[in-house]
Amino acid sequence: MRYHLRLLFLALTIAIFSLSPVSPGQAQNKPTDSSEVVDSSPNDKAKKYHSALLRRPSGGYLFDRFFNAWLDTDTIDGMDAFLKKQSEAKQATTEDRLLRAYFLVHQGQETQALAVFEAVLKSDPKNAEAWSELAKARARTLDFEQALADLDKALALDPKKDLAIQLGKLKGRWLSRSGHNEDALTAWRELLKAHPKDNELREDLVDLQLAQSLIEEAIKTQSALIESTRDAYQKITRKLRLGDIYLRSGKSDLAKETYSESLKAAGRDTWLEKEILAQIESLFRRENDLEGLKKYYTELAQKEAGRIAVLRRQAVILAELEEGDEAIAIFLKILKMTPGDRANREAYVSLLGKLGKAKQAVEQITVLVKAEPDDTELLTQLATWQNEAGQNEAAHQSVKKYLSSSDKSEYAYLRAARMLERFKQSKAAAETFDQLIVAFPDSISAKEERAAFLYRTDKKEQAIAIWTKIAEQGSDQDAIRAARILSTHGQRELAYQILKKRVDEFSTDFVFLGRLCEEALASKHAEEAIPWMEKRIALATSPVDFRDALRQAVNILERAKKLQDYRQQLLKDKVTLDAAQSCLLAELLEKNEEYDVAESILKPWMDKGDLLALHQRTRQLELRNEWEKAAESLRQVIDLPKGRRSTNLQHLVELYQKGQKPQQALKWIEEWKKVSPGSSQPWLTQAQILYSDSKNEEAIQILRKTVARFEDEETPRTLLASYYQQQGKTADAERIYWNLYEQSEEVGTKLRWVSSLSSVAMQQGKVDKLIERFEERRRANRQSIAPLLAIAEVHRRSGNYEGRRVALLEATRLRPEDLNLLKQIARIE
Repeated sequence: MRYHLRLLFLALTIAIFSLSPVSPGQAQNKPTDSSEVVDSSPNDKAKKYHSALLRRPSGGYLFDRFFNAWLDTDTIDGMDAFLKKQSEAKQATTEDRLLRAYFLVHQGQETQALAVFEAVLKSDPKNAEAWSELAKARARTLDFEQALADLDKALALDPKKDLAIQLGKLKGRWLSRSGHNEDALTAWRELLKAHPKDNELREDLVDLQLAQSLIEEAIKTQSALIESTRDAYQKITRKLRLGDIYLRSGKSDLAKETYSESLKAAGRDTWLEKEILAQIESLFRRENDLEGLKKYYTELAQKEAGRIAVLRRQAVILAELEEGDEAIAIFLKILKMTPGDRANREAYVSLLGKLGKAKQAVEQITVLVKAEPDDTELLTQLATWQNEAGQNEAAHQSVKKYLSSSDKSEYAYLRAARMLERFKQSKAAAETFDQLIVAFPDSISAKEERAAFLYRTDKKEQAIAIWTKIAEQGSDQDAIRAARILSTHGQRELAYQILKKRVDEFSTDFVFLGRLCEEALASKHAEEAIPWMEKRIALATSPVDFRDALRQAVNILERAKKLQDYRQQLLKDKVTLDAAQSCLLAELLEKNEEYDVAESILKPWMDKGDLLALHQRTRQLELRNEWEKAAESLRQVIDLPKGRRSTNLQHLVELYQKGQKPQQALKWIEEWKKVSPGSSQPWLTQAQILYSDSKNEEAIQILRKTVARFEDEETPRTLLASYYQQQGKTADAERIYWNLYEQSEEVGTKLRWVSSLSSVAMQQGKVDKLIERFEERRRANRQSIAPLLAIAEVHRRSGNYEGRRVALLEATRLRPEDLNLLKQIARIE
């Protein structure tokens, strides 16, 4: 009997565990049971890719297209079931079985993929591509010895050139990764011997050698690569990399020499010239050797006679070493060599400014002004330097000349006046502000700017007079703005009195009355504000405005110490009150915790279907945290002809959520969708409610529909990826993040998705694989900074600060003057 009970207990335990959710790690590797999945078939778009793949099976770009097209309308499990069914059918071809294997590899199910590849090769042992894919799958399981054996079988079948090169590269990398460094180098050399003109192979070999810290070998390979390069531009960039390798190995003298040789071949006034000089300079600055840098530039200037960029940098270094006269002499030489070059003269002006020689800077800008008399910006520069040189009157005249030469717009007058104020020429600035008012007598903004200037220059009475006049004569918006300025400057009583005088003009302006009431409160005239408070409540047309009016009313009554008396008076007159007044009374009763009386006051209006009363009732119930009753009250609003609005339906859903009524919330979301067909928010809220209620699969299905319906929106896809990741469906999350990465144009946005991809990779334990994927992109486009920044971001997320530093340093080689990159490296170091 006990034996049977044990068996029963064991069976129940197995059944329970079979129903338990799998862990994130298991979820990705659990083979799909096709019997659990409804038969799926590719959509039209996926069908085209599937047909192309059957003609030439591949696990690369085309398969990714097929994968993404399938998931536009179906699931990964559905795809798995379809490919499994196709591969196990009687009429299944080698191509069908290979596609199934590629899918398993794509999903990280290498063990199952190996079995499929082996079965394919039993029936088709001369399929080089299948042998190569089998080798790749084995390598992912870190079985490099067997992977290399499979690779040799693929190579023995004399594959096409592109595949042969690819396999040769893999062989070199895998030998290196398995610790056979000498064999790896031999393999690369053999590959180079077979393809001597393929310089990309040499670049890959350099990468491998550097990764294995084989610096001397990398130097030899890079040197040979330079020798074989015919393109002048590529030759220089490759020589620059050789300099970087020397620098990495601590051979700074050889690095300097290599950079100098690169400079000889680089064109003048090119970005390459700037990059080379930046690299050279960084060598000296790392060692804080400015004297050495000065000597280097002195010698280089003699060798590279006439190279302006070298002379400019030499002058800058001399200035840093406080050898100003020598720096000036060099710049004068530059100006003599390039008499019409504006950039060089402006650089000279900048240098003079750093040396504190403002008078000489004035002379140089004067030359530019004469050369380009129509350039008004030069006049502003001239005025600035004249001011620095203490030439006050000259600076004033230059500003006047700028103004007379300008388009005489309001901005031009204002800019001139502000310059003079900055030069501490208050009288001249005041005259210019006066001219501004004459030129634009009806401009309120001009008057406000002049008033602000007068206030800053201690002519506060004049400033206040201007703001007062604006408030007294301007429009309602002018009056509101001027009163706010006066109040800010401590003139609260004045602001209140001015608005009070104009209340009859704007007695039906809700915003104006609100400002008037605020100023009344600030200037301690709360009791006087009671009639305007009542008027404002009567003018409120929306629930939002009405809530603001009620809030302000309570403040006014409290400050006036009339709260109790006012409440009692309203209670006496309750029969004659209109809806708005009844809502105010209910608000005051609610504040006094007379809840039943407040409800009785609102009930007649609610029974009539008054929107304000129903909204007030809803708000009061919310304040008491009576969510379900508040929802019932809001449903009465929604049932009215003008109440079925998106904001009300969203509010109702939120109330049901707060009241822990997810089914009711979901029911009303369907109504919300009908009212707002162009908004994704109802769909997103629906998914979030389902997910919070542990209905994870339903939530994911809703989000899939949301993504399809609002395909241009980012938020649904991001939320779907997040749910996938939380459920351990990391392959699905990874696919979405890759799509978002590919579709992003800005590098900053791409890095945001790299961060998400890193999170998924860490969850999968595949950070190295993600880095390798970006490495492949870098090798494909060595001039792009994006893959390097992506690699740096992955290292940052995984805590590999040295890897991040190396990637950023490589990025600076492509963009040597990118200050943001340099700051990032500095923070790491």
